[in-house]
Amino acid sequence: MKLYQKALLLSLAIAMLLLAGCSSKPTPPSDNKTPPSSDVTPQTPPTDSKQPETNSKPETPSDSDKPNGTDEEVVPLSENWDDLDVRLDGVVYKYPYVYQDFDNAGWILEDKTERGLPDGARMTGYRPMPNQQYALGDKHTCYLYCGFFNPGSEFAEMVDCKLWCLEYSIASNLPEDAKTADLELAKGIHIGSTEEEILAAYGPYTKKADKQNPSPEEAGSVVLVYEKQKDDGRHLMELSLRDGKLYKVYLSVTR
Repeated sequence: MKLYQKALLLSLAIAMLLLAGCSSKPTPPSDNKTPPSSDVTPQTPPTDSKQPETNSKPETPSDSDKPNGTDEEVVPLSENWDDLDVRLDGVVYKYPYVYQDFDNAGWILEDKTERGLPDGARMTGYRPMPNQQYALGDKHTCYLYCGFFNPGSEFAEMVDCKLWCLEYSIASNLPEDAKTADLELAKGIHIGSTEEEILAAYGPYTKKADKQNPSPEEAGSVVLVYEKQKDDGRHLMELSLRDGKLYKVYLSVTR
């Protein structure tokens, strides 16, 4: 009997040991294990601090790169004298000349109250257009005279008309430091050019003559005349030389 009891107790002990061993068996790793946070958060690519170039705002040139410190583009003179282009104090005027362009540059019609012109009318005389920056006492160091015409289909005031001729000249006996307007024609001919330079630029003139009935300022001057017939009329350029140098320019178109 005692032997039986010992065997029973031993069996119970073994069974309890087996049960205890099963309960402590480690749990296998789950396939749903969450990876480290660094593996699930996408990496943000580094930001390049340099901004891409854009064409929305083109580079603006400095004032020194612009003609006369403005935004205006340089307008070239024609190489043909008969186009009658003229550059006066840096501003280019092309035929038919527009009065308001001269007015904007300071060459102002002396009498703006004068009645205008009917459609198609052409003024026979010339009108002074002084520029006060060239005033010298009660006179001027240089002069501009123009003839007006109205190419429109209705009456126009003088300031709204165009110019069929212009004459620019330098006064005589000026002080050495006197300021005058700079005038340039085709192929670089300008106030002060010589007859040789004019011939080299334009070729032979139509005629050369002494000034008829000269004023005291015109005494001893000679005139080189260039003429050319074109579709809109006779293009005329008269270049007056005093002491061998260009001092007066007359440009016109007549029918």
